[in-house]
Amino acid sequence: MMKIFVPVLAMSALLASTVAGWSAPATGTLQVKLTIAKECKVVSSNAILTFDSTKVSAAGNIEDDTGKNGAIEVQCTRDTTYKIALGEGENYENGSRRMKTADGKNFVAYVLYSDSKRERPWGSVDKALGVNDPLTGTNARQSYPVYGRVFMPKAGIAAGDYADTVTVTVEF
Repeated sequence: MMKIFVPVLAMSALLASTVAGWSAPATGTLQVKLTIAKECKVVSSNAILTFDSTKVSAAGNIEDDTGKNGAIEVQCTRDTTYKIALGEGENYENGSRRMKTADGKNFVAYVLYSDSKRERPWGSVDKALGVNDPLTGTNARQSYPVYGRVFMPKAGIAAGDYADTVTVTVEF
């Protein structure tokens, strides 16, 4: 019996060493990549700046802000640098934004600002009207109120409803 056991044991050892050689692991690599593009969007484009004719400044101008009527909301990917530009409006003339009455007969000039002191005019990037300093995205909505001033002409303003539409552009 011992004679049979030794050859079987030797054969088992030989097979085990051969199987171990067959089952050696093969290795390789897997590259995992992700590209996040810089992106910005105006997520609230329905901001309204409604001037209240009772809010007259010491200089005799009407001043107001978007306040409860909503501000410009922008959402950009984190660490994306961007600027917000406000277009000239539909009635721009001689360097001024203007609102007009529905019949198009009367106009009133106004300026939009990025600060509550109304020291920094908010304009388009390609015009010398002034632009915000570069801003930085956070992935979250960021809100920017718009402040405005209507310059009262010496002759006064004709009664009526005045309006203009200004395009909001985010450059990044």
